[in-house]
Amino acid sequence: MKDMPKHRHFSMSEGTYQMLGELQFFRKLSGPIIFWGLSSAISYPLKDSDYGFKSPLRLDVSLTFLTKKMNLINAALGIYAQYKYSGESEWNDIPAPNSKGSIFTPGFGLIWSTNNKLGIQLNCLFPNLLTGDLAGIESTTKQDLTAMQISLGLRKTFDYSIPFLE
Repeated sequence: MKDMPKHRHFSMSEGTYQMLGELQFFRKLSGPIIFWGLSSAISYPLKDSDYGFKSPLRLDVSLTFLTKKMNLINAALGIYAQYKYSGESEWNDIPAPNSKGSIFTPGFGLIWSTNNKLGIQLNCLFPNLLTGDLAGIESTTKQDLTAMQISLGLRKTFDYSIPFLE
């Protein structure tokens, strides 16, 4: 068997230096929309990895609305919209195929709360590919994305404060 050189797969990060910036604005109101917010993030590549990989410029903008509890469905309604953009990444100054693209994701969710401070959230998101390719399939000239994401979240509020943070 041939001896293979050691190599590494990126999992937690891309192994590059990046400048990260984030801005969030959230506001609490009185009903029917009791909470809304805007969050944005940017990731800008500063230096290639030791293996010649250059991360793409990435942008992420999200808008969130939350209603008060509606008696008809016994839950609060969340409405979401997100735009994500990824620029072109490179390996040794050669553009990586299928690395550039943008996605718009609208969605909604229902949030229930229980008497013991447990929050249950069911979300449905519908990503739409705006630009970019999904994979290098030369035989298919027009590629499309049809997807739906369903998630279930649980959140528990504890009656505890960390002493040194007070």
